Amino acid sequence: PGGMHIETIHAFCQSLLRRFPLEAKIAPHFTLMDDRDADELLLQAREEVLSRAHTGEDRILSSAIAKITLHLHETSFPGLLASLTSARGRLRRLINKYGGVAETIQQIRSLLGINTGEIPETILSDALTSNSYDEKGLQLAVNILSKGSKTDIERAQKIKLWLTLDQKSLDAFEDYIDSFLTTSRHTGPIKIRKTLITNNLAKTNPSVEKSLADEAIRLKRILIRVRSATIAEITEALIYFSGALLDSYQMQKERRSLIDYDDLIIGAGHLLNREDIAPWILFKLDGGIDHLLIDEAQDTSPE
Repeated sequence: PGGMHIETIHAFCQSLLRRFPLEAKIAPHFTLMDDRDADELLLQAREEVLSRAHTGEDRILSSAIAKITLHLHETSFPGLLASLTSARGRLRRLINKYGGVAETIQQIRSLLGINTGEIPETILSDALTSNSYDEKGLQLAVNILSKGSKTDIERAQKIKLWLTLDQKSLDAFEDYIDSFLTTSRHTGPIKIRKTLITNNLAKTNPSVEKSLADEAIRLKRILIRVRSATIAEITEALIYFSGALLDSYQMQKERRSLIDYDDLIIGAGHLLNREDIAPWILFKLDGGIDHLLIDEAQDTSPE
């Protein structure tokens, strides 16, 4: 009777929460924010979080922002904040999925194969003092390369310098790596050089070619691990900062009994998935609704 009732999914969720606010654990007199209100609250939340970091009230937060700004120019910081706030629903789902910020960070490190507390500096430090390379094979490579072309001789000199250094520095390590990996590693993919030894020498000295290839693979693995640790460190900082931002934003909303459009979907979802209350809610809703035809199947929101 009356034809098909058409409304947005947000309007449906809002009507649901209006009828059952206590069951949904929200203020009965809640107000739905528009985008402008949300932007203003996010701005306040951002200022509150940055203030806490600036005063040193939260040392972990201060450290997180310090790490972020090491890799980001100050002019790009507003853009980062905008990206984080626009993805707040996804970020909150991620944090909730693993049970908190710390657990989410641990999951990220596990995914990247990086241990807790492991940072790029420690990996590089271990690489400088490690004797895991084939020293005899590289010594032989130096002798053979010294008899080759100009490129071979230059590579031999760099390898010999590294092998004879008593105190190995990062600068020396970078020069050594240049013999095996392309310079694209600084801004892009980490690639092994196509030629580590000229063809004539390689044909007569296959073991030397293998020693050089093995060392190139070892160095590539080290740099990939450094890159993974860097990603883990920065992502950890971003997740912690995001968590603080979202917590402050949520607190600002609760103080004013406000909810945003994400809250509508999430709140209705929680309400209808509570085993203790959902059957009663559905019973009370049984006033002529047989089906919900939702025209947002193409949406990327799991909720």
